Amino acid sequence: MSVTRQEEGDQAGPASDMGADAKPGPVDEPRLYNIYTGARFDDAEAPALSPNARAGGEPPRFCGQCGRRMVVQVHPRGWSATCSRHGTTDSEAWERAALRQKLHEANS
Repeated sequence: MSVTRQEEGDQAGPASDMGADAKPGPVDEPRLYNIYTGARFDDAEAPALSPNARAGGEPPRFCGQCGRRMVVQVHPRGWSATCSRHGTTDSEAWERAALRQKLHEANS
C-alpha cells in the first residue's frame, strides 16, 4: 500500500482510506504488474530482478496497476514516480506505508 499525491500537491491518504470509488495509486496493493519489470503477475514465469531491486533500493519503474512505464525522478532525498493514469508516489510515502505494514503485522 502506498500514499498517492494529487497533481496539485494535496496529500491524500492511503488508497484503502480514500473510499470505494478512489483509484488505486501506482504502487498500491493489489498490484497486477511487477513495479520493476512491468510483467503481469499472472504470467507463468517470475521475472528476474536485480539484487538492488530485490533489496528495495530501486524506485519502481512501472505502474503496478496498468503496467505503463512511469516518469521517475531521483533526487538526493529519494525519488518520485508518476503514472499518467494512476498518479504520483514518492519514496517518503513508500517508506511510511512499509512502516505501517510492519507495525500492522507486528500487532496481528
